[in-house]
Amino acid sequence: MKKIQAEGISQIKLIDATPIGINIRSTVATYANIHDELRKIYARAPLAKDKGFKAGDFSYNTGSLRCPTCDGTGKISLDVQFLPDVDIPCPDCRGSRCSKEAFRILRKKKGSSGAGDTIFVFDEPTIGLHPLDVITLLSVFRHLIENGATVIVIEHDLDVIRSCKESLTGRYI
Repeated sequence: MKKIQAEGISQIKLIDATPIGINIRSTVATYANIHDELRKIYARAPLAKDKGFKAGDFSYNTGSLRCPTCDGTGKISLDVQFLPDVDIPCPDCRGSRCSKEAFRILRKKKGSSGAGDTIFVFDEPTIGLHPLDVITLLSVFRHLIENGATVIVIEHDLDVIRSCKESLTGRYI
C-alpha cells in the first residue's frame, strides 16, 4: 500500500457516479460514509453516553432512534382508491427519519473551521439529477468551500462548469 502525505490535508473524499444501490434509504451521505461518522460523533455526546446509546442507535435503517411511524423512511404512503399511492412526509419526523428522542441528543460544536483539511473530489456529480437538485448541489459546494474545504469537480455539464467558475470562488475548481 502506497501512502502520500501532504501538510494541511488530513483526508480526501471521492464521490463518483457509482450507483448507490436499490435500498430506498441509501443516500449520497450513506455512500460517502458521512452518516457513519455522524453516528459516532453523536454517540460520544454526554446525553447519548448517559442513556447508553451506541453509534448504531442513530441509524435510520435499523437503529433504536429511527422514527417509529415511518420506520426511518421519512415518508408514509397513502392508499388512494383507484389512483396510485401518494407519498407524503412523515407527520411525526417531518422527513428527518429520526425519532423525537434523537433530537434531544446534542453535541457541542468544536471551535475553528471544520473542513479546511479535506479535499472533496466529485466525479460527474450531476448524472441523473433533476435541474433543481443541481442547484442544491451547487449550494453544497459553496458551503464546503466557505468552510475551508477544497472542492474539485469533474463535470461535463456546461452550466455547472459556468456556475463553478463564476459564482463559487471566482476561479476554476
